[in-house]
Amino acid sequence: MLRMAVKRKMNRNTKRALRNRQTLDEYKLQIGCADCGYNKHAAALEFDHLPGTFKSQTVASLMYRSWERIWQEIAKCELVCANCHAIRTAERRLRLAS
Repeated sequence: MLRMAVKRKMNRNTKRALRNRQTLDEYKLQIGCADCGYNKHAAALEFDHLPGTFKSQTVASLMYRSWERIWQEIAKCELVCANCHAIRTAERRLRLAS
């Protein structure tokens, strides 16, 4: 009996995560990169936590959580493509080092 309840809950959580991922991917493609405008593939778009904000978790790790919690974390970020994210991170590190 307990096994079935656990299995149902896991299945429900997996479905929620898949729905959340799909919705988030659609959102990413609509917004695109804040720096260069890229919007061809959602996997290449990342949430860059802005300096001065507290990063409690990555947005990707929140897929099993509520949309309210996901949006709270997204509000601390800017959407950029992987290339622009790498450039931003490198430039921040250089500024901190000097």
